[in-house]
Amino acid sequence: MDRAASPLTELCSQLHSIVETSRQFQSILRGSEAATRAALVDPLLKALGWNVSDLNRVEIEKVKNNTRVDYLLKKPDEQVFAVVEAKCFNSQLRNPDLLRQIGDYQRTFYTKDVWLTDGLQWLFYDSYDPTREPYRVNLMSDNLSEAALYFLYHLDVMLVWPPSYDYGTDPALPQRLKRTEERLDRLEQDANAKHVTEPAVLLPPARVYTPHSTPVAAARNAAWREMKNCGEVTGKAITGVRLPNGTEHPVKYWKDVLQLVAEYFLANKPDACMPIYDSDRRTMVL
Repeated sequence: MDRAASPLTELCSQLHSIVETSRQFQSILRGSEAATRAALVDPLLKALGWNVSDLNRVEIEKVKNNTRVDYLLKKPDEQVFAVVEAKCFNSQLRNPDLLRQIGDYQRTFYTKDVWLTDGLQWLFYDSYDPTREPYRVNLMSDNLSEAALYFLYHLDVMLVWPPSYDYGTDPALPQRLKRTEERLDRLEQDANAKHVTEPAVLLPPARVYTPHSTPVAAARNAAWREMKNCGEVTGKAITGVRLPNGTEHPVKYWKDVLQLVAEYFLANKPDACMPIYDSDRRTMVL
């Protein structure tokens, strides 16, 4: 009995077709960004569910504040999901001019997710630091199954448009997707559970600490107060801070607490978006 191909199999087949197209029409694609987009980029986006003719989901040649992008992938609420910028086939994607453009895309369209491609090479910037090394997918040299999985996890339309997805003829697919989503939720909850403890501060009387953040017995038995329960701190003395990982640090000023907590946050959330925008996505704050 024939069975419908899985989404992964279909995507792998499309990636293989893109590679073959690039081999057959190298001379044309090298000199034309339009040809590269039509023959290599559009087919991949369509295979991932992004209908480039559906303006609700994709805006082509989007211009804002004198900044233009080739593809603006949108969420149902019109917010930007990701930016895709295409260059001619076999272009040099790692150069200072393009790095500056990535920063412009992120600031102008309020998204940290930027894809830069020449049709075969795909660079994924998922940080507000464009100098940070991006994740690379090379369809000519990488395993196409692994490349397909990466695209499905990071660029598939189902990430932001699940109600509109066509489940096709496979009745088991919705159940499998639901189980996968539940598993991802559990993994995220487990990861967050490791850092749920609130930072706490130690108020007088002062305690004795050994160097390098190693608490002594007297400090272990001290009464710590969670920072969220400290209320107004103006004029209050402080002698120590305990971070969520259990390390305790002697401090004298509240600004030291702020610095330690900020350093802890950045160390445990290296992918945190900087700058952080307010709810209206206008004001940038740290």
